[in-house]
Amino acid sequence: WNIAHNTTPDDARILIFDVAKKGYNWMEFGNVAHLAHPVVTDTREADRVLSWLNLEIEHRAEQQRTTPRFFILVDELKALTDDSRVATAYLARLASTGGEFGLHLILATQYPQISMLGSAELKRNVTTRLCGRVDDAKAAANALGMPDSGAETLGGYGDFLLRDLRGMTRLTIAHLQSQHIDVLPRGEIKSLDLPHDDVVNQATTRTRRADELKPEQIALALFNPMSINKLQTALGIGGQK
Repeated sequence: WNIAHNTTPDDARILIFDVAKKGYNWMEFGNVAHLAHPVVTDTREADRVLSWLNLEIEHRAEQQRTTPRFFILVDELKALTDDSRVATAYLARLASTGGEFGLHLILATQYPQISMLGSAELKRNVTTRLCGRVDDAKAAANALGMPDSGAETLGGYGDFLLRDLRGMTRLTIAHLQSQHIDVLPRGEIKSLDLPHDDVVNQATTRTRRADELKPEQIALALFNPMSINKLQTALGIGGQK
């Protein structure tokens, strides 16, 4: 809501994933002008949109571009990572590299578990966490990445703990109602030009089957700076590796 209320669609775009509840909680946002694509409610479509985002990182890197900013909201994260073969790998890359190119992840779940993210890289790069009241201290530690946060003692709706690089802050989150959402700018939502399924599958296969680098290859990469194409040729490896 904050993004849509305080920016223009030229400055910031929003993508919403909700495969668990088929977009039920996002119907009021369905034609907000900032949406870059209709709310994603199908796992197969989610894979293609995530593939598009990872290709967008490459395009922006080549063009040295960081705008418009994209805010990628995944509601009920566990449902997506459980159902999809590729979501975890794509989300991990977005978390580690996307921010440099204006692509920002917002991951939401009701029941935080350490194994839920499924990727050490994804866990490592989720550095800002917002947590409401949870059932017990273990769930609080999982959600905020630290013990003894006290999130299990929070007061309920609106009462949250924010952990970021500056430390821990307790704050109150506003309660949005329909009249607040009604005033957001509206428009016709067009679909992204998504890659085909075979592109999604090929990218996943390349990522999963990458072999380990040899010590002499690592030494060459470290001590002989060169362009990525020349490095790829010198090492005799594919672009994904």
